[in-house]
Amino acid sequence: MSEPNYTKGPWKAYKVSDEKYLIAPKRLKKGGNVCIAVLECDCDSPDQNMEADARLIAAAPDLLKALIKLHGAFQEAIEVKANQGNWFHSKPMKQARKAIDLAEGIK
Repeated sequence: MSEPNYTKGPWKAYKVSDEKYLIAPKRLKKGGNVCIAVLECDCDSPDQNMEADARLIAAAPDLLKALIKLHGAFQEAIEVKANQGNWFHSKPMKQARKAIDLAEGIK
């Protein structure tokens, strides 16, 4: 795995108001915080999914780390049992690799 070129996790979703969430590093530092994302609704009734969306975005570094580990574990298992089919080139493994590459900026 290459060194991440994004703000390292863990991240957290902070509720600023009913219409606004801030995604930032979990450990806030005085005077040196990084804002990763802002979810904001400029409407009369905020989206009921806004909190869940904010949590999902905040989980991105942890999800990527877990997916990379899972992909690696499956790859090792497949190499050990190479004669029992070609699982490495299955659709789930290709989807996992595509998601990892997308997150790491690999085309």
